[in-house]
Amino acid sequence: MNHVFLDGKLYFHCARKGHKIDAIDKHDKVSYCVMDEEVKLDDNWWYTFRNVVVFGRMFKVSDDDLIDNVFYMMGDKFNATAEHMAAEMKYARDRVLIFELNIEHMSGKKS
Repeated sequence: MNHVFLDGKLYFHCARKGHKIDAIDKHDKVSYCVMDEEVKLDDNWWYTFRNVVVFGRMFKVSDDDLIDNVFYMMGDKFNATAEHMAAEMKYARDRVLIFELNIEHMSGKKS
C-alpha cells in the first residue's frame, strides 16, 4: 500500500470496495511495516536492512479538505508533472477512499 506521513499519522488510499475495506470495517486494529532497501556489504553473506512497524487504529477519513490534501500529497509523490497530477486528481478523486492510521506504538530494527 502506498502511504504518506502527515502530522504524526499515516494516510493510505485505496478503492472504495474490497477485502481490505471489509476487514477494517470489522476490526480497526492494524499494523503496517515499511522496509528500507536491502544492502549486501562486500564482506558479508547476509543483507543489511532497516524497517519500522507501526501499530494502531485505522479509520476512513471524511473531511474533504484532509482528503484533498492527502490525495495531492500522494499524487505529488508518484506523478512526474503537475499536469499529470491535475489530471489524476480530476479522474480519480471521487473513486478513492482515504484511510488514516493513528499510531499507538512503533518499533523497528536494523539487521
